Amino acid sequence: MHPGMFGVDGAGEAQAMSGSNALAGNMIGDAIAAHSRARDRLIGAASVLGQAALATVFVVAGVHKVMDGPGNLLAMLGALGWSDSVWIAQAIPFFEITVGCWLASGRLPRACGWVTLTCLFVLSATLVLLGNKIGWREQCGCMGPFSRGTIQEGLIRNGALILIAIGLLIGYRFKKSHS
Repeated sequence: MHPGMFGVDGAGEAQAMSGSNALAGNMIGDAIAAHSRARDRLIGAASVLGQAALATVFVVAGVHKVMDGPGNLLAMLGALGWSDSVWIAQAIPFFEITVGCWLASGRLPRACGWVTLTCLFVLSATLVLLGNKIGWREQCGCMGPFSRGTIQEGLIRNGALILIAIGLLIGYRFKKSHS
């Protein structure tokens, strides 16, 4: 373009161009910031829902075991060869309720996420052991109303819960790195 064309000298033209570039840059920056805020809200909402779902599962399973008494759990542990395990059968429901309440409280979220994930792996391993010992017919009922169907369905349920727990750990890490 020829300097002075349209009545603007070269310096004025460059200034006008840099002003429009700054405006475009601001608009892009604002769009990226809005996208980041929306992503952060979505991750936050998913974390809260996942945490609430896991807390509910653990509390309901623990309360179900307390209301049911240790008989069913003792029978399952006996089938695994742990016949002298009354204290385990009595401790498990209270441990589950504690983990569920801890999840609901939101305190020490990463530590709670790791404890939850470990519990779910142990429960899944126990289901596999139980399935190998007594056959793959039906679940032990140890997850209360979440224990319907076969052991394979229980493993699918536990797999979904494990994915939620992993998602929480990733969400906690993401949240920490972006705060």
